[in-house]
Amino acid sequence: TLYMKDHPDYYLLRANGERMGPDTLDVRLLLCSTSEGAQQVAAERAERWLDAQNERYVFVVQQGDSNDKCVCKGCAAKRAQGWNEADLMLHWVNAVARRVNRKHPDKLLYCFGYMDAVEPPNILKPEANVVVLYCPWPGPMSAPNGFRDFDAPENTFARRHLEGWLAAVGGDHLGIYDYAGGASLSHRRMADRIKWCARRGIRGGFWYCGQSRIFGKLFNYLNAQLNWDPFLD
Repeated sequence: TLYMKDHPDYYLLRANGERMGPDTLDVRLLLCSTSEGAQQVAAERAERWLDAQNERYVFVVQQGDSNDKCVCKGCAAKRAQGWNEADLMLHWVNAVARRVNRKHPDKLLYCFGYMDAVEPPNILKPEANVVVLYCPWPGPMSAPNGFRDFDAPENTFARRHLEGWLAAVGGDHLGIYDYAGGASLSHRRMADRIKWCARRGIRGGFWYCGQSRIFGKLFNYLNAQLNWDPFLD
């Protein structure tokens, strides 16, 4: 909300004609993806972040956790040209990626194929330093069965999304941000999903929202080992 007073145009315009206001929780905050000013500010702040933590390798650059859509003229014009929500997301992330790559070409930026951006992009591809983590939400329109891999009939949406993303961006730019909270993903099924991705050339990484409460530290250990070598038993 830092720029709302002077630059409300940096923020998402809702269908009711109102911009996101200062009462918006940080975790729900969305910028306008086609605002050049918002892109510039985000890129400058990201560059300062990387400057301050130069010893790190991976940084997450992501809009807020919300399925609101910006309906400003710029975003509407892009949709009229065939862009979907993933294209709009990448348009913003790529602008940040190009800026930080000048000083930090060895760093990776991670973003999410999430909410309305689960469908693969129609037009854009990620910059060379960007990895998209597809989020197989454990609901009926993605991957509700956490005890089976993405070939399971219940998880057909996630499989279709992943295959589409893989075709659109390539395996080096695609990973998974799965949901292991509670017992929604068992140790063995976590391993099955990693192997499923590895067989298809998805190499961007396997991350989680939370961890399994059943032997959580063991879950994290197994995940780390399998990210080094997915075909370990």
